[in-house]
Amino acid sequence: AVVGLVGTAGERLALRCAEAIRAEGLQIAHLGPWIADARFDDEPGVVKLFASREAQIRHALRSLETVGVRELGLVYATPALQQQVQADVQSAVRRIGVQPRDFVAPAGNVEQLVASLPANPPAIFLFVGGSIELARFVRGLAERKLQRYVVTLGETDLTTLTELGATGTVPVVLTQVVPNPQTHTAPFAREYRAALKTLYEETPSPLSLAGFVVGRYTQALLAGADASPITRASLYELARRRPGLELGGYSIGFDAASNRGSRYVTQVLLGRDGRLIG
Repeated sequence: AVVGLVGTAGERLALRCAEAIRAEGLQIAHLGPWIADARFDDEPGVVKLFASREAQIRHALRSLETVGVRELGLVYATPALQQQVQADVQSAVRRIGVQPRDFVAPAGNVEQLVASLPANPPAIFLFVGGSIELARFVRGLAERKLQRYVVTLGETDLTTLTELGATGTVPVVLTQVVPNPQTHTAPFAREYRAALKTLYEETPSPLSLAGFVVGRYTQALLAGADASPITRASLYELARRRPGLELGGYSIGFDAASNRGSRYVTQVLLGRDGRLIG
């Protein structure tokens, strides 16, 4: 009875879903999964709406290239996560021309990783992992009085970081695949904030806005179906076509050179009060 998957998050779960679908040989639409990884880019039923990890890393390091930064600490929250995404991350970093140094939390013990860092680690860490692990990593750096920049990728959840006290200590730069959800003035962002205010008691966050985009795209895709009811086969065929969508300030469009609906990437600084700056 399941006709498709929508908005699978975070990346580890989304990748496992895609792997299971491929292993079972299922033709089922997987719409808007949270996958920055390059694998499955050629999978017909996997419709990725947001920028790739390489695009995020390129944007994150663009300013560093201009000031001559050539070494980057790659922090993996667990050994399993390193094994899962290391090849994709390192290939992207090397293409940019930065020398990576890997730091892996043993058995997911982030505190142990921070304690084992050398006295003069790289000036900038790129953190690959979940929001809870990131908060623990940032707090650990603050306790060791290591003032280093921590750059994150798009899976970071602002609400979790704020609740776990990861603000106001170490500079955290959030790389995001949607605009600042708190201040962006485009119609789609205003619509999102209005819906959030009506339905939930939550602060606008990048992950939440991304979920809104996935929902709106799925809604438009279903509205374009020729027949009712929607079946697994008909939704899969719609997904294969990959129609574009203009959301009122956020454009989704696929082309022959990319299996990504958007290549939009931006960065914001996490303020001391939990607000996004930039």
